[in-house]
Amino acid sequence: MLRIQTPRVFAPLLKPARYKGCWGGRNGGKSHFFAELMIESLVSKPTRAVCLREVQRSIKESVKRLLEDKIDSMGLHSHFHILESEIRVIAGAGRGGHIVFQGLQNHTAQSIKSLEGYDVAWVEEAQTLTEFSLNLLRPTIRKDDSELWFSWNPDSEEGAVDKLLRGSHKIKDAIVVEAQYTDNPFCPAAMIKEANEDKAKDYDSYLHIWLGHYKRTLEGAVYGKEIRKLWEEKRVLKVLPIPGKPIETFWDLGKRDHTSIWFAQIQMGEYRILDFYENTGEYLSHYAEVLKAKGYQYNTFHLPHDASSERLNSNSIASDLRGMFPGHSVRVIPRMASKAIGINAVRKIFPNCYFDQEKTKLGLARLGAFTYDVDQETGSYSTNPLHDENSDAADAFAQMALSLAESPTAIKPLENNTRRRSN
Repeated sequence: MLRIQTPRVFAPLLKPARYKGCWGGRNGGKSHFFAELMIESLVSKPTRAVCLREVQRSIKESVKRLLEDKIDSMGLHSHFHILESEIRVIAGAGRGGHIVFQGLQNHTAQSIKSLEGYDVAWVEEAQTLTEFSLNLLRPTIRKDDSELWFSWNPDSEEGAVDKLLRGSHKIKDAIVVEAQYTDNPFCPAAMIKEANEDKAKDYDSYLHIWLGHYKRTLEGAVYGKEIRKLWEEKRVLKVLPIPGKPIETFWDLGKRDHTSIWFAQIQMGEYRILDFYENTGEYLSHYAEVLKAKGYQYNTFHLPHDASSERLNSNSIASDLRGMFPGHSVRVIPRMASKAIGINAVRKIFPNCYFDQEKTKLGLARLGAFTYDVDQETGSYSTNPLHDENSDAADAFAQMALSLAESPTAIKPLENNTRRRSN
């Protein structure tokens, strides 16, 4: 009978389940646990197992070496034949089966059928798994009581495995645990020391690398500290609109770039960021339809300075929007003297902002990826933000912050400053 020391954090995964997942940061012991569980399964009953990665160019990139080490440390050499590309169980009472190692990216809808008779599929580094590969794998491992195991260090909420096992619509027949280096009694002292050094040096990286937090911001992010604190204080959640209070919208306009729109309510110094929308290459009529379809009660549409400019053979965007929404206020915000003014305004309101976790997901990701440009001469970050696909959402958010600077408890529509066209 095998006696395996299992850290308490993994105990739920010892129970049968169609899906088993373990996520966390570096040195949490995730791979070691699944490797031991797989060896135990093969020794105790006939089991056909496959170890998978999204990309596997050679057997050296697989977990085969780890499994060999486990066989060695568990004293089970007499139970296995270690071959070049697979591990086979030496047949005996109640035993049998084998472990193979494959890359999912190499599979097609036809070739994946070779795995139909397998009992266990373990996907290591599952954060790299694509939706396509996951959709191939799930219906393939189909035997009664078959199991799919996933171990990963998360990158993004949009990762296929995160949506399957941790998202708002996560699958039900699953046991998922979080395992960190702090849960691992076997974590080497050298790794604990390294983790503490990283924690003191770069807390954002520490959260991602050592605790498996999603990477909320990029290196050089303009609002890196603000967004880190936002998540620490759990201000990304289900945000409900204040009943009876109209919603303000804040825009940045683009045709080739994105047109970005934030939807917010402001009351008593609290900023409820309810929704976000962006698109590109669309006319104003498209955005008007989107706003109507959302069904919100609107107060004022806050537009950037260029919305007051007349267009060839047409009124200004501000005038057209007023015509599409009669009875609503349209305000054009004066041009910012510098990007720094908008950035500072955002930093002032950010501690009082609450973001809806689903409806603002894209917008919040844009804010996290809004970075400073790199000085070509020095190679270091400059004081100027980089203009890219994230800039428009950030500029729209700055429009909001500048508007709120005038009145922190309620926004009062100002007189529109658009000009009438002369005939």
